[in-house]
Formats: sequence, C-alpha cells, structure tokens
Amino acid sequence: MIRYIQPLSDTSDFTKLEDALFEHLNAESHYHFLTYTLMKLDRPQIRHLIQTHKEAEIDYVVYEEDNRFVGIVAYKRNPILGFEVYVMVVAKHFQHKGIGKQLLEATKQVAIKEGYKQIDVLVFADNKTMLRLLLKCDYIIINIQHHMRADGMDIIKLRKYISCE
Repeated sequence: MIRYIQPLSDTSDFTKLEDALFEHLNAESHYHFLTYTLMKLDRPQIRHLIQTHKEAEIDYVVYEEDNRFVGIVAYKRNPILGFEVYVMVVAKHFQHKGIGKQLLEATKQVAIKEGYKQIDVLVFADNKTMLRLLLKCDYIIINIQHHMRADGMDIIKLRKYISCE
C-alpha cells in the first residue's frame, strides 16, 4: 500500500523508516547507487538524516507491506530550485513488481498538487534498473556530471515535465 508519511510526527513511522533506510541504504545491492562516498551509514547517521530532512523540505512516500516499508521515495521541494526525487529505493525482493512506478506516480501527484511543472532525479550511471524505470516513465536526460562518486562514476540528471499532462 502506498502512503505518505511524516516520521517526525509518528514514532512508529520513524522507527519503520529508520529500519528500512538502514537495511536498504546499506544493502550490497543498493548502497553504491545511493551514496557519493561509497560509505555505509550507521543508525545514528540514519536517525540524523531523517531528523534533518524536515528542515530541508524533504518528505516521504512509502510502499508498505506487512507493516514494513519495502519501497521509499524521499522528495524535496523548493520554490526556487524545484521538485526533486532525492532518494528512491525498493527492497531487492520486491523489485520488478511495479512498486517503483507506483512510488514515482504518487510523488508526481504531490508535485502536480503543489503546482510544480517538472520533477528532477539524479541517478548514478551504473544504476541501470533505475535509469530504465525513469525512461519508461517519460523522464528525459538533461545533464551528465562526470566523476561524481568516490569511484569516479558519473551521475545523470533526468527530468519529467508535468506541465503538459
């Protein structure tokens, strides 16, 4: 089930988000796609990340199954800089089931409701699964920044224009 959460207002959601981010951001199959430094995060770092997100205008959409967050999108919005998908992760065993597409659609609905005309996403060039998903969802490549991750991997900026929909 897709739902919007406010982890600082609900301790149960905070705990589930902390557990999910700790698991997914540190999973061997994910962490190198989600960090510039290639360093894994410990629980205090995850807690700090969640606690500071509200100040940075970052909110969450999750896919919850069996009282567990198996898919997460963190998105941020700024009237000057725009609307951006900041983090998106789906648990390995739940991939290729349409969860990522549902999370992107829910995020797009927030952007539309708030009057944004485009959504930006940054993706490391070796994250082929995410790149394929975004291209299937009509995102287009608008920029490539070279040597952004600690191992020299490039990052691709994609954008979806929603003003014409």
